[in-house]
Amino acid sequence: MFRFCYQFFFILILLTNDALASEDRKISLSDYVYLALSESEQMLDINEQLFLSKLDLETAEYKFDSKFVPLASIGSAQSGNIQSAGGEWSKLTSYGTSFSAGITGGMSGEEDDRVATSNTYIQLSQNLFRGWGQKYNRSSLTIAEYNQEKKNIYLQKIRQTVIKTAIQKYYKALLSEKFVESAQRSYQRATENLEVSKSRQTVGLVSKSDVYRANIALLNSESSFKDQQKLNQTRIEDLHEYVRLFEIGYLNPEDKIIRFHPVIPYNWEAEVLDNNFDWISYRIDQQISKLNLFKAEQDLNPDVSLNLKYGATTTGKSFGDDNTTSDEYWSVQLRLNSTFDLFSEKQSLARQKIAVARLERNGESLKRKIFRDIRENINSLKAEDRRLRISDEKMKQSEKAFELARIRYERGLINNLELIEAENDLYNSELENFQAQIGYNLASVELAFSLSTLTEEWLEQTLLPVDADLQAKNTN
Repeated sequence: MFRFCYQFFFILILLTNDALASEDRKISLSDYVYLALSESEQMLDINEQLFLSKLDLETAEYKFDSKFVPLASIGSAQSGNIQSAGGEWSKLTSYGTSFSAGITGGMSGEEDDRVATSNTYIQLSQNLFRGWGQKYNRSSLTIAEYNQEKKNIYLQKIRQTVIKTAIQKYYKALLSEKFVESAQRSYQRATENLEVSKSRQTVGLVSKSDVYRANIALLNSESSFKDQQKLNQTRIEDLHEYVRLFEIGYLNPEDKIIRFHPVIPYNWEAEVLDNNFDWISYRIDQQISKLNLFKAEQDLNPDVSLNLKYGATTTGKSFGDDNTTSDEYWSVQLRLNSTFDLFSEKQSLARQKIAVARLERNGESLKRKIFRDIRENINSLKAEDRRLRISDEKMKQSEKAFELARIRYERGLINNLELIEAENDLYNSELENFQAQIGYNLASVELAFSLSTLTEEWLEQTLLPVDADLQAKNTN
Protein backbone atom coordinates (compact mmCIF):
# COMPACT_ATOMS: atom_id res chain seq x y z
CA MET A 1 0.00 0.00 0.00
CA PHE A 2 2.85 2.36 0.86
CA ARG A 3 4.60 1.61 -2.43
CA PHE A 4 1.41 2.23 -4.42
CA CYS A 5 0.91 5.62 -2.73
CA TYR A 6 4.54 6.48 -3.34
CA GLN A 7 4.25 5.70 -7.04
CA PHE A 8 0.96 7.56 -7.35
CA PHE A 9 2.22 10.78 -5.80
CA PHE A 10 5.51 10.55 -7.65
CA ILE A 11 3.73 10.32 -11.02
CA LEU A 12 1.27 13.04 -9.96
CA ILE A 13 4.12 15.43 -9.23
CA LEU A 14 5.79 14.66 -12.53
CA LEU A 15 2.69 15.15 -14.61
CA THR A 16 0.97 18.09 -12.92
CA ASN A 17 3.74 20.43 -11.82
CA ASP A 18 3.84 22.76 -14.85
CA ALA A 19 6.08 25.20 -13.03
CA LEU A 20 8.94 22.71 -13.32
CA ALA A 21 8.07 21.45 -16.79
CA SER A 22 11.00 23.21 -18.41
CA GLU A 23 13.60 22.05 -15.87
CA ASP A 24 15.54 18.80 -15.92
CA ARG A 25 14.53 16.54 -13.07
CA LYS A 26 17.02 14.18 -11.53
CA ILE A 27 15.56 10.79 -10.72
CA SER A 28 17.23 8.04 -8.75
CA LEU A 29 17.57 4.51 -10.07
CA SER A 30 15.11 3.03 -7.55
CA ASP A 31 12.54 5.76 -8.28
CA TYR A 32 12.76 5.11 -12.00
CA VAL A 33 12.32 1.37 -11.45
CA TYR A 34 9.18 1.96 -9.37
CA LEU A 35 7.87 4.29 -12.06
CA ALA A 36 8.47 1.63 -14.74
CA LEU A 37 6.67 -1.01 -12.67
CA SER A 38 3.52 1.10 -12.67
CA GLU A 39 3.65 2.85 -16.05
CA SER A 40 5.46 0.65 -18.59
CA GLU A 41 3.51 -0.92 -21.45
CA GLN A 42 4.65 -4.40 -20.38
CA MET A 43 2.99 -4.06 -16.98
CA LEU A 44 -0.21 -2.71 -18.49
CA ASP A 45 -0.29 -5.56 -21.03
CA ILE A 46 0.23 -8.28 -18.42
CA ASN A 47 -2.50 -6.82 -16.22
CA GLU A 48 -4.88 -7.06 -19.17
CA GLN A 49 -3.80 -10.65 -19.79
CA LEU A 50 -4.43 -11.48 -16.14
CA PHE A 51 -7.92 -10.04 -16.44
CA LEU A 52 -8.63 -12.12 -19.57
CA SER A 53 -7.29 -15.22 -17.84
CA LYS A 54 -9.63 -14.54 -14.93
CA LEU A 55 -12.54 -14.34 -17.37
CA ASP A 56 -11.55 -17.73 -18.82
CA LEU A 57 -11.50 -19.22 -15.34
CA GLU A 58 -14.92 -17.77 -14.50
CA THR A 59 -16.27 -19.17 -17.77
CA ALA A 60 -15.00 -22.65 -16.87
CA GLU A 61 -16.48 -22.37 -13.37
CA TYR A 62 -19.82 -21.23 -14.79
CA LYS A 63 -20.25 -24.68 -16.35
CA PHE A 64 -20.87 -26.12 -12.87
CA ASP A 65 -23.10 -23.33 -11.57
CA SER A 66 -26.83 -23.86 -10.97
CA LYS A 67 -28.94 -22.49 -13.78
CA PHE A 68 -32.61 -21.59 -14.13
CA VAL A 69 -34.19 -21.43 -17.56
CA PRO A 70 -37.68 -19.90 -18.01
CA LEU A 71 -39.94 -21.90 -20.32
CA ALA A 72 -42.72 -20.08 -22.16
CA SER A 73 -44.55 -20.47 -25.45
CA ILE A 74 -47.57 -19.08 -27.23
CA GLY A 75 -49.03 -20.14 -30.54
CA SER A 76 -51.84 -21.65 -32.50
CA ALA A 77 -52.63 -25.17 -33.69
CA GLN A 78 -55.46 -27.02 -35.42
CA SER A 79 -57.03 -27.70 -32.02
CA GLY A 80 -56.92 -24.02 -31.04
CA ASN A 81 -54.62 -21.57 -29.27
CA ILE A 82 -51.78 -22.80 -27.08
CA GLN A 83 -50.12 -20.99 -24.18
CA SER A 84 -47.68 -22.42 -21.65
CA ALA A 85 -45.23 -21.14 -19.03
CA GLY A 86 -42.86 -22.64 -16.50
CA GLY A 87 -39.22 -23.05 -15.68
CA GLU A 88 -36.39 -25.58 -15.30
CA TRP A 89 -33.57 -25.68 -12.76
CA SER A 90 -30.45 -27.65 -13.65
CA LYS A 91 -26.99 -28.30 -12.28
CA LEU A 92 -23.98 -30.21 -13.54
CA THR A 93 -21.55 -31.60 -10.98
CA SER A 94 -17.85 -32.15 -11.45
CA TYR A 95 -18.49 -35.92 -11.29
CA GLY A 96 -20.51 -35.81 -14.50
CA THR A 97 -23.88 -36.04 -12.80
CA SER A 98 -26.58 -33.75 -14.14
CA PHE A 99 -29.70 -32.86 -12.13
CA SER A 100 -32.71 -31.03 -13.45
CA ALA A 101 -36.21 -30.33 -12.21
CA GLY A 102 -38.96 -28.40 -13.89
CA ILE A 103 -42.62 -27.44 -13.95
CA THR A 104 -44.76 -26.21 -16.84
CA GLY A 105 -48.40 -25.30 -17.13
CA GLY A 106 -50.50 -24.29 -20.10
CA MET A 107 -53.87 -23.94 -21.78
CA SER A 108 -54.91 -25.28 -25.19
CA GLY A 109 -58.04 -25.61 -27.30
CA GLU A 110 -60.92 -23.33 -28.28
CA GLU A 111 -62.74 -21.03 -25.85
CA ASP A 112 -65.57 -23.44 -25.14
CA ASP A 113 -63.35 -26.51 -24.98
CA ARG A 114 -60.13 -25.41 -23.31
CA VAL A 115 -57.87 -27.86 -21.47
CA ALA A 116 -55.41 -26.99 -18.72
CA THR A 117 -52.34 -29.19 -18.34
CA SER A 118 -49.38 -29.09 -15.94
CA ASN A 119 -46.25 -31.16 -15.89
CA THR A 120 -43.66 -31.53 -13.13
CA TYR A 121 -40.56 -33.65 -13.43
CA ILE A 122 -37.16 -34.42 -12.01
CA GLN A 123 -34.41 -36.17 -13.89
CA LEU A 124 -30.88 -37.36 -13.33
CA SER A 125 -28.20 -38.19 -15.88
CA GLN A 126 -24.87 -39.84 -15.10
CA ASN A 127 -22.06 -40.28 -17.62
CA LEU A 128 -20.52 -43.74 -17.69
CA PHE A 129 -17.28 -45.10 -19.17
CA ARG A 130 -15.98 -42.10 -21.17
CA GLY A 131 -17.33 -39.33 -18.95
CA TRP A 132 -16.92 -41.08 -15.59
CA GLY A 133 -15.09 -39.35 -12.77
CA GLN A 134 -14.24 -35.91 -11.53
CA LYS A 135 -10.88 -35.74 -13.27
CA TYR A 136 -12.44 -36.02 -16.71
CA ASN A 137 -15.45 -33.79 -16.19
CA ARG A 138 -13.50 -31.10 -14.37
CA SER A 139 -10.64 -31.05 -16.89
CA SER A 140 -11.61 -27.76 -18.56
CA LEU A 141 -11.82 -26.02 -15.16
CA THR A 142 -8.55 -27.59 -14.00
CA ILE A 143 -6.76 -26.39 -17.14
CA ALA A 144 -8.20 -22.90 -16.66
CA GLU A 145 -6.86 -22.91 -13.08
CA TYR A 146 -3.44 -24.04 -14.32
CA ASN A 147 -3.44 -21.26 -16.93
CA GLN A 148 -4.36 -18.72 -14.26
CA GLU A 149 -1.44 -19.95 -12.17
CA LYS A 150 0.84 -19.64 -15.21
CA LYS A 151 -0.30 -16.06 -15.75
CA ASN A 152 0.54 -15.22 -12.14
CA ILE A 153 3.99 -16.74 -12.62
CA TYR A 154 4.35 -14.83 -15.87
CA LEU A 155 3.42 -11.61 -14.07
CA GLN A 156 6.31 -12.11 -11.65
CA LYS A 157 8.69 -12.75 -14.53
CA ILE A 158 7.48 -9.65 -16.37
CA ARG A 159 7.97 -7.56 -13.24
CA GLN A 160 11.58 -8.72 -13.05
CA THR A 161 11.98 -8.15 -16.80
CA VAL A 162 10.71 -4.60 -16.35
CA ILE A 163 13.15 -4.03 -13.48
CA LYS A 164 16.06 -5.31 -15.59
CA THR A 165 15.05 -3.26 -18.64
CA ALA A 166 14.52 -0.11 -16.56
CA ILE A 167 17.98 -0.44 -14.99
CA GLN A 168 19.56 -1.00 -18.41
CA LYS A 169 17.86 2.05 -19.91
CA TYR A 170 18.73 4.16 -16.88
CA TYR A 171 22.42 3.26 -17.10
CA LYS A 172 22.50 3.80 -20.87
CA ALA A 173 21.16 7.31 -20.37
CA LEU A 174 23.55 7.93 -17.48
CA LEU A 175 26.55 6.68 -19.46
CA SER A 176 25.62 8.76 -22.51
CA GLU A 177 25.53 11.86 -20.28
CA LYS A 178 29.02 11.01 -19.06
CA PHE A 179 30.20 10.69 -22.67
CA VAL A 180 28.70 14.11 -23.40
CA GLU A 181 30.49 15.59 -20.39
CA SER A 182 33.74 13.96 -21.48
CA ALA A 183 33.35 15.18 -25.06
CA GLN A 184 32.50 18.67 -23.83
CA ARG A 185 35.59 18.75 -21.61
CA SER A 186 37.71 17.60 -24.53
CA TYR A 187 36.25 20.33 -26.70
CA GLN A 188 36.89 22.99 -24.05
CA ARG A 189 40.44 21.74 -23.48
CA ALA A 190 41.08 21.71 -27.22
CA THR A 191 39.81 25.30 -27.48
CA GLU A 192 42.01 26.44 -24.61
CA ASN A 193 45.03 24.57 -25.94
CA LEU A 194 44.59 26.16 -29.36
CA GLU A 195 44.65 29.60 -27.77
CA VAL A 196 47.69 28.67 -25.68
CA SER A 197 49.47 27.27 -28.72
CA LYS A 198 48.80 30.45 -30.68
CA SER A 199 50.08 32.68 -27.88
CA ARG A 200 53.17 30.52 -27.31
CA GLN A 201 53.88 30.35 -31.04
CA THR A 202 53.67 34.14 -31.18
CA VAL A 203 56.55 34.47 -28.70
CA GLY A 204 58.47 31.64 -30.36
CA LEU A 205 58.08 28.97 -27.68
CA VAL A 206 56.49 26.41 -30.03
CA SER A 207 56.48 25.86 -33.76
CA LYS A 208 53.58 26.61 -36.12
CA SER A 209 52.98 22.85 -36.54
CA ASP A 210 51.83 22.75 -32.90
CA VAL A 211 49.14 25.28 -33.77
CA TYR A 212 48.02 23.19 -36.77
CA ARG A 213 47.81 20.06 -34.65
CA ALA A 214 45.89 21.90 -31.92
CA ASN A 215 43.44 23.18 -34.52
CA ILE A 216 42.87 19.65 -35.89
CA ALA A 217 42.32 18.37 -32.34
CA LEU A 218 39.73 21.09 -31.83
CA LEU A 219 37.81 20.10 -34.98
CA ASN A 220 37.85 16.43 -33.98
CA SER A 221 36.65 17.16 -30.44
CA GLU A 222 33.86 19.39 -31.75
CA SER A 223 32.60 16.65 -34.07
CA SER A 224 32.75 14.08 -31.26
CA PHE A 225 30.90 16.42 -28.92
CA LYS A 226 28.01 16.88 -31.37
CA ASP A 227 27.75 13.12 -32.00
CA GLN A 228 27.59 12.41 -28.27
CA GLN A 229 24.88 15.04 -27.83
CA LYS A 230 22.71 13.31 -30.46
CA LEU A 231 23.23 9.92 -28.85
CA ASN A 232 22.42 11.31 -25.42
CA GLN A 233 19.18 12.82 -26.73
CA THR A 234 18.16 9.41 -28.07
CA ARG A 235 18.94 7.72 -24.72
CA ILE A 236 16.96 10.32 -22.76
CA GLU A 237 13.98 9.97 -25.11
CA ASP A 238 14.12 6.20 -24.66
CA LEU A 239 14.19 6.69 -20.88
CA HIS A 240 10.98 8.74 -21.08
CA GLU A 241 9.28 6.51 -23.65
CA TYR A 242 9.63 3.39 -21.51
CA VAL A 243 7.53 4.93 -18.73
CA ARG A 244 5.16 6.63 -21.19
CA LEU A 245 6.28 10.18 -20.47
CA PHE A 246 6.19 11.72 -23.92
CA GLU A 247 7.36 15.25 -23.05
CA ILE A 248 11.12 15.17 -22.88
CA GLY A 249 12.78 16.96 -19.97
CA TYR A 250 10.90 15.41 -17.09
CA LEU A 251 13.53 12.81 -16.23
CA ASN A 252 17.30 12.68 -16.12
CA PRO A 253 19.49 10.18 -14.26
CA GLU A 254 21.39 11.25 -11.18
CA ASP A 255 25.03 12.14 -11.75
CA LYS A 256 26.30 9.53 -9.32
CA ILE A 257 26.38 5.76 -9.54
CA ILE A 258 26.08 3.47 -6.54
CA ARG A 259 28.00 0.24 -6.79
CA PHE A 260 25.82 -2.83 -6.30
CA HIS A 261 26.61 -5.39 -3.62
CA PRO A 262 25.18 -8.69 -4.90
CA VAL A 263 25.37 -11.93 -2.99
CA ILE A 264 25.72 -15.31 -4.73
CA PRO A 265 23.86 -17.93 -2.64
CA TYR A 266 26.21 -20.79 -1.84
CA ASN A 267 23.41 -23.35 -2.34
CA TRP A 268 21.84 -21.81 -5.45
CA GLU A 269 22.02 -25.09 -7.38
CA ALA A 270 19.70 -26.79 -4.91
CA GLU A 271 17.10 -24.02 -4.95
CA VAL A 272 17.18 -22.55 -8.43
CA LEU A 273 14.56 -24.84 -10.03
CA ASP A 274 12.09 -24.15 -7.24
CA ASN A 275 12.33 -20.41 -7.93
CA ASN A 276 12.87 -20.25 -11.67
CA PHE A 277 9.77 -18.93 -13.45
CA ASP A 278 10.41 -20.82 -16.69
CA TRP A 279 10.80 -24.11 -14.82
CA ILE A 280 7.66 -23.54 -12.76
CA SER A 281 5.72 -22.78 -15.95
CA TYR A 282 7.17 -25.90 -17.53
CA ARG A 283 5.97 -28.05 -14.64
CA ILE A 284 2.48 -26.55 -15.03
CA ASP A 285 2.60 -27.34 -18.76
CA GLN A 286 3.47 -30.91 -17.80
CA GLN A 287 0.36 -31.17 -15.66
CA ILE A 288 -1.81 -29.75 -18.45
CA SER A 289 -0.29 -32.11 -21.01
CA LYS A 290 -0.82 -35.14 -18.80
CA LEU A 291 -4.42 -34.13 -18.17
CA ASN A 292 -5.03 -33.75 -21.91
CA LEU A 293 -3.48 -37.19 -22.46
CA PHE A 294 -5.75 -38.71 -19.81
CA LYS A 295 -8.77 -37.09 -21.44
CA ALA A 296 -7.75 -38.37 -24.88
CA GLU A 297 -7.41 -41.90 -23.48
CA GLN A 298 -10.81 -41.66 -21.84
CA ASP A 299 -12.36 -40.55 -25.12
CA LEU A 300 -11.64 -43.99 -26.58
CA ASN A 301 -14.30 -45.43 -24.27
CA PRO A 302 -17.94 -45.45 -25.38
CA ASP A 303 -19.95 -42.39 -24.36
CA VAL A 304 -22.83 -43.92 -22.44
CA SER A 305 -25.16 -42.16 -20.01
CA LEU A 306 -27.64 -43.48 -17.47
CA ASN A 307 -30.83 -41.38 -17.47
CA LEU A 308 -33.50 -41.51 -14.76
CA LYS A 309 -36.70 -39.50 -14.94
CA TYR A 310 -39.82 -39.20 -12.82
CA GLY A 311 -42.74 -36.87 -13.40
CA ALA A 312 -46.48 -36.25 -13.13
CA THR A 313 -48.97 -34.75 -15.57
CA THR A 314 -52.27 -33.17 -14.50
CA THR A 315 -55.14 -32.44 -16.91
CA GLY A 316 -58.40 -30.56 -16.31
CA LYS A 317 -60.70 -27.81 -17.52
CA SER A 318 -58.77 -25.27 -15.48
CA PHE A 319 -55.93 -25.25 -12.95
CA GLY A 320 -58.34 -24.94 -10.05
CA ASP A 321 -60.79 -27.58 -11.32
CA ASP A 322 -61.54 -30.40 -8.88
CA ASN A 323 -62.24 -32.80 -11.72
CA THR A 324 -58.67 -33.30 -12.87
CA THR A 325 -56.80 -36.40 -13.85
CA SER A 326 -53.23 -37.02 -12.80
CA ASP A 327 -50.78 -39.44 -14.37
CA GLU A 328 -47.37 -40.33 -13.02
CA TYR A 329 -44.57 -41.59 -15.21
CA TRP A 330 -40.97 -42.70 -14.87
CA SER A 331 -38.21 -44.00 -17.07
CA VAL A 332 -34.76 -45.60 -16.82
CA GLN A 333 -32.56 -45.46 -19.90
CA LEU A 334 -29.05 -46.27 -21.02
CA ARG A 335 -28.20 -43.97 -23.89
CA LEU A 336 -25.28 -44.33 -26.30
CA ASN A 337 -24.08 -40.86 -27.29
CA SER A 338 -21.06 -41.77 -29.43
CA THR A 339 -20.46 -43.59 -32.69
CA PHE A 340 -18.33 -46.68 -33.23
CA ASP A 341 -15.99 -44.66 -35.45
CA LEU A 342 -13.10 -43.58 -33.20
CA PHE A 343 -10.86 -42.15 -35.92
CA SER A 344 -10.82 -38.61 -34.48
CA GLU A 345 -10.30 -39.85 -30.93
CA LYS A 346 -7.33 -42.02 -31.96
CA GLN A 347 -5.79 -39.14 -33.89
CA SER A 348 -6.16 -36.89 -30.84
CA LEU A 349 -4.55 -39.51 -28.58
CA ALA A 350 -1.56 -39.87 -30.90
CA ARG A 351 -1.05 -36.10 -30.91
CA GLN A 352 -1.22 -35.91 -27.13
CA LYS A 353 1.37 -38.67 -26.74
CA ILE A 354 3.72 -36.78 -29.05
CA ALA A 355 3.09 -33.56 -27.09
CA VAL A 356 3.95 -35.26 -23.78
CA ALA A 357 7.14 -36.79 -25.22
CA ARG A 358 8.21 -33.46 -26.74
CA LEU A 359 7.58 -31.69 -23.45
CA GLU A 360 9.78 -34.19 -21.61
CA ARG A 361 12.63 -33.54 -24.05
CA ASN A 362 12.17 -29.78 -23.77
CA GLY A 363 12.32 -30.09 -20.00
CA GLU A 364 15.81 -31.58 -20.07
CA SER A 365 17.00 -28.85 -22.43
CA LEU A 366 15.39 -26.17 -20.27
CA LYS A 367 17.05 -27.49 -17.12
CA ARG A 368 20.48 -27.45 -18.76
CA LYS A 369 19.89 -23.93 -20.08
CA ILE A 370 18.86 -22.62 -16.66
CA PHE A 371 22.02 -23.91 -14.98
CA ARG A 372 24.22 -22.88 -17.92
CA ASP A 373 22.88 -19.29 -17.92
CA ILE A 374 23.42 -18.93 -14.18
CA ARG A 375 27.00 -20.23 -14.35
CA GLU A 376 27.75 -17.90 -17.25
CA ASN A 377 26.30 -14.95 -15.33
CA ILE A 378 28.35 -15.85 -12.25
CA ASN A 379 31.49 -15.94 -14.39
CA SER A 380 30.51 -12.64 -16.02
CA LEU A 381 30.05 -11.02 -12.61
CA LYS A 382 33.47 -12.23 -11.49
CA ALA A 383 35.03 -10.95 -14.73
CA GLU A 384 33.37 -7.55 -14.26
CA ASP A 385 34.61 -7.48 -10.68
CA ARG A 386 38.19 -8.06 -11.88
CA ARG A 387 37.75 -5.43 -14.59
CA LEU A 388 36.50 -2.93 -12.00
CA ARG A 389 39.44 -3.55 -9.68
CA ILE A 390 41.90 -3.11 -12.56
CA SER A 391 40.08 0.06 -13.60
CA ASP A 392 40.36 1.46 -10.08
CA GLU A 393 44.10 0.91 -10.15
CA LYS A 394 44.48 2.36 -13.67
CA MET A 395 42.66 5.51 -12.61
CA LYS A 396 45.03 5.99 -9.69
CA GLN A 397 48.03 5.57 -12.02
CA SER A 398 46.54 8.01 -14.54
CA GLU A 399 46.10 10.63 -11.83
CA LYS A 400 49.78 10.31 -10.90
CA ALA A 401 50.85 10.40 -14.56
CA PHE A 402 48.85 13.54 -15.25
CA GLU A 403 50.24 15.32 -12.21
CA LEU A 404 53.76 14.46 -13.36
CA ALA A 405 53.01 15.67 -16.91
CA ARG A 406 51.62 18.94 -15.60
CA ILE A 407 54.81 19.62 -13.61
CA ARG A 408 57.02 18.78 -16.59
CA TYR A 409 54.94 21.02 -18.87
CA GLU A 410 55.22 23.95 -16.47
CA ARG A 411 59.00 23.47 -16.53
CA GLY A 412 59.05 23.39 -20.33
CA LEU A 413 60.18 19.77 -20.56
CA ILE A 414 57.22 18.64 -22.75
CA ASN A 415 54.93 20.38 -25.22
CA ASN A 416 51.21 21.04 -24.87
CA LEU A 417 50.19 17.98 -26.90
CA GLU A 418 51.91 15.66 -24.47
CA LEU A 419 50.08 17.38 -21.63
CA ILE A 420 46.80 17.03 -23.53
CA GLU A 421 47.53 13.35 -24.04
CA ALA A 422 48.16 12.82 -20.32
CA GLU A 423 45.00 14.73 -19.46
CA ASN A 424 43.00 12.69 -21.97
CA ASP A 425 44.38 9.50 -20.46
CA LEU A 426 43.14 10.65 -17.06
CA TYR A 427 39.66 11.48 -18.31
CA ASN A 428 39.52 8.25 -20.30
CA SER A 429 40.50 6.23 -17.24
CA GLU A 430 37.77 7.98 -15.23
CA LEU A 431 35.23 7.24 -17.95
CA GLU A 432 36.48 3.66 -18.20
CA ASN A 433 36.08 3.29 -14.45
CA PHE A 434 32.56 4.64 -14.70
CA GLN A 435 31.79 2.12 -17.46
CA ALA A 436 33.31 -0.66 -15.35
CA GLN A 437 31.01 0.23 -12.44
CA ILE A 438 27.98 0.15 -14.73
CA GLY A 439 29.18 -3.15 -16.24
CA TYR A 440 29.52 -4.64 -12.78
CA ASN A 441 26.04 -3.46 -11.77
CA LEU A 442 24.47 -4.79 -14.98
CA ALA A 443 26.22 -8.14 -14.49
CA SER A 444 24.72 -8.24 -10.98
CA VAL A 445 21.29 -7.57 -12.47
CA GLU A 446 21.67 -10.34 -15.07
CA LEU A 447 22.66 -12.83 -12.38
CA ALA A 448 19.74 -11.87 -10.14
CA PHE A 449 17.39 -12.16 -13.13
CA SER A 450 18.64 -15.65 -13.97
CA LEU A 451 18.18 -16.63 -10.30
CA SER A 452 14.63 -15.12 -10.37
CA THR A 453 15.51 -12.88 -7.43
CA LEU A 454 15.47 -9.51 -9.24
CA THR A 455 12.77 -7.85 -7.15
CA GLU A 456 12.31 -4.37 -5.72
CA GLU A 457 13.53 -5.72 -2.38
CA TRP A 458 16.69 -7.09 -4.03
CA LEU A 459 17.39 -3.69 -5.56
CA GLU A 460 16.94 -1.91 -2.24
CA GLN A 461 19.17 -4.36 -0.38
CA THR A 462 21.92 -4.45 -2.99
CA LEU A 463 22.19 -0.66 -2.91
CA LEU A 464 22.96 -0.71 0.81
CA PRO A 465 26.65 -0.19 1.72
CA VAL A 466 28.56 -3.27 2.90
CA ASP A 467 32.07 -4.03 4.06
CA ALA A 468 34.51 -4.26 1.12
CA ASP A 469 36.10 -7.51 2.33
CA LEU A 470 32.70 -9.11 2.77
CA GLN A 471 31.69 -7.96 -0.71
CA ALA A 472 34.79 -9.54 -2.23
CA LYS A 473 34.06 -12.80 -0.42
CA ASN A 474 30.46 -12.88 -1.66
CA THR A 475 31.54 -12.25 -5.26
CA ASN A 476 34.34 -14.78 -5.27
